Amino acid sequence: MTGTAENKSSLPEPERTRHRLEIFNQLFRGLLIVGGGGIVALFAFLQAVSSKPSLVKVVLVGILLLAASMVAALLFMKYRYETSEHDQFRTGKAHSYKKKERFCLNASIALIGVAIVELVVGVWCLL
Repeated sequence: MTGTAENKSSLPEPERTRHRLEIFNQLFRGLLIVGGGGIVALFAFLQAVSSKPSLVKVVLVGILLLAASMVAALLFMKYRYETSEHDQFRTGKAHSYKKKERFCLNASIALIGVAIVELVVGVWCLL
């Protein structure tokens, strides 16, 4: 038993750790693809609506939100590395980096959601 909960996984600890790391890597890649792809798509759309100033503002805010999401995703990966390093060397700082890691991950996901809502509502209100 580990802590108060019984460990019922059929995988040994190193294998579970590898699985978790792979999930985080895929999540990070997904955040970069969604953010970067969204920015590229919005820049292409920006050229098509450049004659409509109100729509240009909506698109630029969407680009800004997606760029902020990518920054948060990159910080997530940086803090994830720091967490791992401090945990490995038992410096006692892993917990504080873990909080920053989770905050940046959640911020990145939230910013993507806010960008989508902002774009949909902004375009809808201008129709």
